[in-house]
Amino acid sequence: PAVRTSMGAVYSHACRRRHPQPAGPHRLGCVRGRLPPVEGGPGLFAQVHYPADDAAPHLSADKCDWFRREAIASIATNYGLSPALFRALLGGRPPLDPPSAPMRPEGPGWPVIVFSHGIWGCCEMYTQFCRELASLGAIVVALEHEDGSAIIANDAATGEPIPYERPPADVGTAKFRQPFLERRSAEMRSATAAIVAAADGRDDAEVPAVSRVLATGDAGRLLLVGHSFGSSSVVRYLGSSGAPCPYRGAIVLDLWPEALLERDFQQELPVPFAFVMCEDWSRWYPGCCRKLIASGAGRHRGAVAIRGAKHQWIPG
Repeated sequence: PAVRTSMGAVYSHACRRRHPQPAGPHRLGCVRGRLPPVEGGPGLFAQVHYPADDAAPHLSADKCDWFRREAIASIATNYGLSPALFRALLGGRPPLDPPSAPMRPEGPGWPVIVFSHGIWGCCEMYTQFCRELASLGAIVVALEHEDGSAIIANDAATGEPIPYERPPADVGTAKFRQPFLERRSAEMRSATAAIVAAADGRDDAEVPAVSRVLATGDAGRLLLVGHSFGSSSVVRYLGSSGAPCPYRGAIVLDLWPEALLERDFQQELPVPFAFVMCEDWSRWYPGCCRKLIASGAGRHRGAVAIRGAKHQWIPG
């Protein structure tokens, strides 16, 4: 079910005449690029949404389309559909928000939300959802994982494309996905360190656009959010993050439990957390939520099921 997420998102966006305006009061900017390097290596690629100052000059950022050409080609190839059709639907469309200068927040900085995508996701697949969060007054960092579960990704060290790795028929889901979860957990650690360092820095015109935006964030107000396999990744990361955890809380969207081990459900998550589920997920996987609630040491803050919603409701 997690794989069908991408197609629903693509069609739901492409068939609209216009994208809905986010509900929050803030105008938005958006930039793409790699997070600042940590421990000598390049950071993950990410798409960053943020409250914007339309009166200030735009940031110096690479020009990009709403969907990268490589992402369009990969979606078509992996679904066995016409690349020409997908290019006609998605190709050449401008980004929904310009690389505006970030708005200066009142107080120490904007809250920062770190988002982890699901299987066959990529950083632009969840654009509308991330825009909604950012419009409420937050910087949203949509990571692009390089573990082989994304529809498109490039190796940070070599720049080479990382193909999607299909699970073999004779290997169980949990066993196959363990290296992916460990890789994602390590990526979250390094990405978090990069975000915290950038948020503690200064807005300097000489640094890349992503770093300039993150410099307006508050490293003391971090929230971790994931969808589907991204939620599985959030649970694994939090269970192994150690103390003190840099995050203030987590939101788990349509947790996909089949990739997790029993020990993941027995661990005590170190921060307050909440579940949000589509209707199907609330019927199919209620037990995994109960297990995490039982082991959560009172940190569980709620669980919501959205009637009529499908798994595609987050990226779509």
